[in-house]
Amino acid sequence: MAGGEADAVVLTGYFGDYATANPAQSARGCEVAALLAGAAHASGRSLVVHTMARDTPALAVLRERGIPVYERIEQTATALTSAARLTGTPPHPHPPPTAPTAPYRIRHGSYETVRELLASHGLTFPAAEFVPDAEQAVEAAHRVGVGYPLVLKAMSLAHKTEAGGVALSLADEEALRAAFGRMRAATGAGRYVVEAMATPPYAHELIVGVHRAPSFGPVALVGTGGVTAEFLADTALALAPLTHARARALLLEPRHAPLLTGWRGAPPVHLDAAAAAVCAVARAAAAHPELGDLEVNPLLVHPGGALALDAHGVLRDPNSSYPAGN
Repeated sequence: MAGGEADAVVLTGYFGDYATANPAQSARGCEVAALLAGAAHASGRSLVVHTMARDTPALAVLRERGIPVYERIEQTATALTSAARLTGTPPHPHPPPTAPTAPYRIRHGSYETVRELLASHGLTFPAAEFVPDAEQAVEAAHRVGVGYPLVLKAMSLAHKTEAGGVALSLADEEALRAAFGRMRAATGAGRYVVEAMATPPYAHELIVGVHRAPSFGPVALVGTGGVTAEFLADTALALAPLTHARARALLLEPRHAPLLTGWRGAPPVHLDAAAAAVCAVARAAAAHPELGDLEVNPLLVHPGGALALDAHGVLRDPNSSYPAGN
């Protein structure tokens, strides 16, 4: 109710019935009913309860506080529809923009392919070349960006750092060749990328992703990124695609958001550039329903802009409505 993505909420199940089998739960059930009603009134959004219970003390509290309670889900849906029609309630005041379906399909979710897709939607990446062997890596090093230092990454790895698939700050050809040898031995990858090293001052790593949920469609995620993304699990969610204003607000929801706005005297990151990057990822995912997941990690945000350093996608199983691995 407080998240801003829903006009109304339906609570469905057995709420109010727990005290039937355990009378000691009656008082607690009434307390929770009061909290639910308070949350609905505070948010200004409708709460409707569908439950298998009948005439219990907790349900009496809900009704006293003006929360409708129904025994059948069909009645619940009809009540919400009729209320919206009678009151003339408009749709959500900030609906996500509609992304047209792209005229082509993504065939695989490799960094090379996803990078090209996201760049076409306006996301910025460092200069890079994809190569199969050490000799071509050395040749690419003379063309990428402004030369050394460089980054070497192995392709087709979910967690490159842990697998030995990332080498940073390679200062010269000797370091590049040595890193390539170690990386090939560790990963056995058949393709690599030589990429310009990006070290803007006061930068922070974010994760930006979109998961195509069976019930809700594309859902965007932003949060603290890098190698600690899963460990910290500091994220915020919204339906995709996003308006620029919604993406900007989403960036400020995670616990670590103060780091982006100038923590302890540091300059703030370019929030508008970060929001534009989030919109680009969300827009690309929404336009390609063949993608079950699309992720950029890390997205490096800093006072001068935003730069994507890695990305990958996961294709959906064409025979299922649920995303599947590829």
